[in-house]
Amino acid sequence: IPWFLEFYSAENPEKCLALCRLFGAKDIREGREKISEFLRSVNAPTNLDIIGCPRSDFPKIIEMCKGQKKAGPRKHSQEDILRMLNEIYN
Repeated sequence: IPWFLEFYSAENPEKCLALCRLFGAKDIREGREKISEFLRSVNAPTNLDIIGCPRSDFPKIIEMCKGQKKAGPRKHSQEDILRMLNEIYN
């Protein structure tokens, strides 16, 4: 969730800031931190390594995403997906 919050804020900053404010944050960066803290506090997985997703699966994940319809306010490029996977790996 934190990665998508920043990614989507480029297209829809007000909705993303509204979500951040629910967590007591003043901006997107702080919102990401507070959401990550919340996820850790409820023992939710916060990275791909924790759930056993190896980096070797990244090409397969990117390929699967290529066929998906745009589901959010911003379309994801292959580079976006790879950046996201790398950032949320650990």
